[in-house]
Amino acid sequence: MGMLTSQTLAGTLDVLGVAEILQLFSSGQKTGVLRLTPKNQQLELKLALREGRLVGVSGRSVPKLADVLLKFGVPAQTVGELGFAMSQGKNLQLIQVLGQEKLEQCLRWRAEVGLFYLWDTNQGEFEFITGEPVGAFELSLNLEPIMLEVARRTDELTQIQLPDLVPEAVYNIAERVGDFSSSLRGLMPIHWNILNAIDGNTSLAEVGVHAVLGWDELVAHIIHLEQVGLIEPRAAQRGVQRSYSRLKIGELSPAFTLPSLDGSNVSLGSLRGKKTLLAFFRHAGCPFCNLRVHQLIESYPRLERLGVQVIGVFGSSVKSLRARVGQQRPPFPLLADPDDAIHTLYGTNRSLLGFLASFSPTGIGNFLEGQKLGIAHGSPDGEATRMPADFLIGKDLRIEAALYGGNASEHISIKALEQWGQQ
Repeated sequence: MGMLTSQTLAGTLDVLGVAEILQLFSSGQKTGVLRLTPKNQQLELKLALREGRLVGVSGRSVPKLADVLLKFGVPAQTVGELGFAMSQGKNLQLIQVLGQEKLEQCLRWRAEVGLFYLWDTNQGEFEFITGEPVGAFELSLNLEPIMLEVARRTDELTQIQLPDLVPEAVYNIAERVGDFSSSLRGLMPIHWNILNAIDGNTSLAEVGVHAVLGWDELVAHIIHLEQVGLIEPRAAQRGVQRSYSRLKIGELSPAFTLPSLDGSNVSLGSLRGKKTLLAFFRHAGCPFCNLRVHQLIESYPRLERLGVQVIGVFGSSVKSLRARVGQQRPPFPLLADPDDAIHTLYGTNRSLLGFLASFSPTGIGNFLEGQKLGIAHGSPDGEATRMPADFLIGKDLRIEAALYGGNASEHISIKALEQWGQQ
């Protein structure tokens, strides 16, 4: 930390953290403007202080005062009148019209929102310029309760494993949302506000400003929208095409929503925070596929104890699933992808050679074992040359392993699944 002039104090956030900086100027009863500029300048924050107490907040990550007043129930007409008064420099009129308690509530909330983004930042700079802040309010807040509240909310948020949910992350509307009618019925107005701001270019920090939400509030809504399959990280999208190349290790899994055997919809976003085997099968009457499902049913109690979820995706309708593979009553979801849209999205392929190779001596054994399960062979909505594929998806929805089957019975071994669960 160094002195630039007699009126300006500056330093870096790796030497003093945000909490220490606030404590320094609060306890020192300083008057001036504190500017916090992290590496992500989109989150820059300015705090106006008078004798160490907060009298104003501004910054790109902080919603405008007018939007916050509306959030806290102030009528739109009143907000418009106050906005005109503020443009004329009549800040005192805010207290006269709103009352001190309401204005303090809004000022405190805006400060908490801005500080929340920066609380654990250790990259960036700070600068304090002494002097009476321009346009400051005629009221002041103690910084300590604000700091304690931000620290509490930060601690609560760290309990959730969200490795790629950061303020600079960019989301888009999912390419393959499937049947989302039930999801739409459950949306609240705030969800629509968020969806209106998500365009594949706008950062989550900007979305939060648009929706007038604190970071922890925004995270909760983003998780929900991802779980119901309406949004996905921009990096997961691959473009709407007829065919796709194979997915690679480390890539984000493309989002989807598909109907399951029990009639409910399952979305990729609902798997965040879990280890998941996402298995793509041929069709509901495939003996090779039915044998694999049987093996997964037998091993599922062990896999579940190890924290591994199982999702199966078939190139068949829900009706066909219920009539054939569903007769095994698996304890994990089986999803219907009759038009192969999600199979294609994940790069599974068709192979006549793979189909022929399936009837090698080993393959014939698997075929006969599958038939012994008593599931009717064949399926009118399946493709004979469609090959299976297995994906091991980590808690952050990134692909940790992938196997594209070279024949109809090639899958990741149960032993390998258990070893992955132990990692």
